[in-house]
Amino acid sequence: MSSLFRRPTFSTFVVLIFLLLTETLGHPARRRPLPKIMDGNPARPGEFPYLVLLEAWQGEESTGRYEPICGGAILNPTTILSAAHCFLSVHSTSWRVVAGEYDLTRDEGTEQVRVLDRIVLREGFDFATYDNDLALALISADNPLHLDGLFASAISLPSSSYDSDLVGKLGRVAGWGSMDGSDLDFSPILNKVDLPLQSDEVCESVWGGAFTAGQKLCAGTLAGGRDTCHGDSGAPLVVDGVVVGIVSFGEGCGQVDRLGVYVRVSHYVKWIHHAIRLIEEEGNNL
Repeated sequence: MSSLFRRPTFSTFVVLIFLLLTETLGHPARRRPLPKIMDGNPARPGEFPYLVLLEAWQGEESTGRYEPICGGAILNPTTILSAAHCFLSVHSTSWRVVAGEYDLTRDEGTEQVRVLDRIVLREGFDFATYDNDLALALISADNPLHLDGLFASAISLPSSSYDSDLVGKLGRVAGWGSMDGSDLDFSPILNKVDLPLQSDEVCESVWGGAFTAGQKLCAGTLAGGRDTCHGDSGAPLVVDGVVVGIVSFGEGCGQVDRLGVYVRVSHYVKWIHHAIRLIEEEGNNL
């Protein structure tokens, strides 16, 4: 949803770098991050209630506005799972999350807008390799999302061994990212695409050392066409109602002999649970 249709809200934006190795921030990006649906189809309103849009305030306080940047997945009323590079690639004094979004050009009455309270980054995120490209975006417990099950609901996390037999299955991803490879144009409505998950061997043959088996997975077809694209980063790749991946990076969009790379969520699920538990304990002690 474009910020033209919502009054911007300013708050103190606290960034919590949780177990982040700060020296990794000095590395130059080896490839351009794809705040990265090609050859997909329009989704239906409410079809992806676990998906949110992440927006960053751009411009001056008096004249700027919130702009769409990335996607994310609802884990609970106050926690969104997304990609670390989304937050480190854009300078902003304020971020917000929009649940129940569908058409960016108009208000539909289903949207819930919350300014983010803080961000938790997975330790060891590295712009040079995109290893550990995971983040938790936190909403204040004083104003949580209302998970009505229709336009906002939580997605299930996998077990640490869940995706041992995912090769060949179709994962579904949705987002407002570019449909033609443009760096600038977001799709006005939510789109979706089904992508076959590939083996580690295929992923390594495409990406070489840029693919870290066990930490990442890839999806798409070597024939090109179907893919995530600019604006889809941070969105969940879902199989049978479970989030197995988070859109991380790629080279172009839908190119022949290229595959999109995703954070393998099962590898990080223990960290996710641990971080959420620490956050909840911290809140109870305030």
